[in-house]
Amino acid sequence: MTLCIMTQHNFPPLIRPNIISEVVDTCINDHVMFQVQVDSSKTEYTFTGLQEFMMYTFRVVANNTNGAGVSSPEVSARTFSDAPSDVPQNFTLETASSTVS
Repeated sequence: MTLCIMTQHNFPPLIRPNIISEVVDTCINDHVMFQVQVDSSKTEYTFTGLQEFMMYTFRVVANNTNGAGVSSPEVSARTFSDAPSDVPQNFTLETASSTVS
């Protein structure tokens, strides 16, 4: 199983037609920043291949003919553990009652 976080963003209706280039979603992980160019017609992006138990911070920046706009406020999300890699080990079962219900 791959760890992932999906981001969603919306711009006011009057601004959306003016966005002619990509929207940039930025993810900051332990001070290492990577950027993903998202098609301006899309309002979501799924970041995949993330590490478990890590805090990620996201922001969105729209670009138009004048350049990059102001960044959105940062939003943080934490990944949890990945799916188990094997079946449970040392599994035991004990009788709790001798009656059948």
